[in-house]
Amino acid sequence: MNPLPENISSHAQDLTRALFDFFARKEKKERHPVLRNLLHKLVSMQIDNGRGFLTLEETGEITENPLGLNAVGTEREHCPLVITTQGNLYFRKSYEYELGIAGFFAAKTEEDNSLDLDKAIHSFEENLKDNVDEHQALFIGQAVMKPWSILCVGPGTGKTRTLVVLLILLLEIEPDFHIAMVAPTGKAAYRLQQSIEDAVKSLTLSEALTSRLSVVAQTSTLHRLLGFVRGSVDFLRNATNPLPHDLIVVDEASMIDLPLMAKLLDSLKPTARLILSGDADQLSPVQGGGVFNALVKAAETNKFDGNDLTLLKRFSSVAGESSSQSPLTGHVVSLEQSHRQDTDQAGENISELCKLIKEGQGEYAKCLALGGNPGIEMISSVKDKRVEKLIADGLAELGNAGNPEQAIQGLRKFRILCPHNLGKYGVEQWNHKARSSIQSLGNQFSPVVIQKNDYGVDLFNGDDGVVSGDKAFFSSANDLREISKVRLPSYQDAFALSIHRSQGSEYESVMIVLPPPEAKLLNRELLYVAVSRAKKEVILVGDPESIVSAVQQEAEVQCGVVELM
Repeated sequence: MNPLPENISSHAQDLTRALFDFFARKEKKERHPVLRNLLHKLVSMQIDNGRGFLTLEETGEITENPLGLNAVGTEREHCPLVITTQGNLYFRKSYEYELGIAGFFAAKTEEDNSLDLDKAIHSFEENLKDNVDEHQALFIGQAVMKPWSILCVGPGTGKTRTLVVLLILLLEIEPDFHIAMVAPTGKAAYRLQQSIEDAVKSLTLSEALTSRLSVVAQTSTLHRLLGFVRGSVDFLRNATNPLPHDLIVVDEASMIDLPLMAKLLDSLKPTARLILSGDADQLSPVQGGGVFNALVKAAETNKFDGNDLTLLKRFSSVAGESSSQSPLTGHVVSLEQSHRQDTDQAGENISELCKLIKEGQGEYAKCLALGGNPGIEMISSVKDKRVEKLIADGLAELGNAGNPEQAIQGLRKFRILCPHNLGKYGVEQWNHKARSSIQSLGNQFSPVVIQKNDYGVDLFNGDDGVVSGDKAFFSSANDLREISKVRLPSYQDAFALSIHRSQGSEYESVMIVLPPPEAKLLNRELLYVAVSRAKKEVILVGDPESIVSAVQQEAEVQCGVVELM
């Protein structure tokens, strides 16, 4: 038996061996090395890179004829591995998920599902237009006209205000519209609800409309919306038992992995409308299959065909004309204007740093970090004595908390973010460093993050809270939950988090640990996500050249949905 390569992770090794043992029974012995190498590469691509397929070039490095294996078949054959007409090699389940998603968007594009446009335009012009900028107005018009929409946002671009004004318009023209506001994680759902409530307070609305919006603002996680089934990967809601909602709005959609996206789309009733909102420059999901990011990066944003363009000009002057025949045309709108207050110089600088990272301007990003600008501090060594002091100051509110509410609030003040879990620059080491930094404080509550979904206690991977004695406390969208510590699923300390786990969160201040540039552990998307978690302060700790190195490394698209469309 040929051994598996040494650089493959233990999890990938175990999975590859199990798959090989199962498939090899039906293969000729001389084809075993080819099968093993294909499985190794496909499993490694899925686990290490989050991509669920191999390209023609990648399979060609192993064999010129993958169809010579009994385990491999064309799209119409019932084989466990599928090779598409484009030459991509998939596990059948991943292929079926991507094909279903591609079919949903292609078919939904053809639907005539617009609302009463004349009524919508009149109501928007009379009551709402002054509350939004031109790009926000463009999205609102598009979302009224189309059965599905993608809203691309960045820090400070006014996502929540845009969504709230859209909700107001929809409820004015369709008072009985059944709307669900959801996010992939508990903390993202909590943030969404808080943001909606704040946006509603900033607008002058009737008591009846405010009351209706307060109901809509009761957010949920996707898992709760779909109805988890203990011991099953399936949900209560599906094509035969669809959701009752007329509109589903999904925030932080870049975090949704391939299986969950497929199951969400499968659960929508035929007349339901869908809005996916998120930042395509953020990370694709850990489990792979970043559908949202793939759709956005393949689309022309803010461009529409001639018929739609005429109508959208009544909402906004910035609608552009598209010559593309893609089914994505006319469905993707990007918010372009920052709404940070002019007096918030720190916030402006953080937004500018995000912009430079996103645009690949590594040298300029480094200069901004080194410039002593408000809101951004650069400490060029992890051994600098200032680091420990900054950690102690950042965690002071948590360390001095006298009750769980204060502790949860302290969690939102400051967090250390690391690109990975182990080693000198990893979460484990920096959790230890943080705990040491606040030993002199009361430290009655310790932050924790859940590592595994547990539907029985309604806690999910990435949910964070605090523990004290034999009790744990987690904030939901509506209240503070208390749960016995012994009932918690797997968890770890959360003074420091991986950047992946921080996605969907927001903190007043973040400390970002930069590994050496030669380590290649930090890429553009990781750095962008880390910086964009901060509202008031970013502290970068490590070699400034790591900023340049990270910005030069761009993550690949992980999903083949667009090709299948």
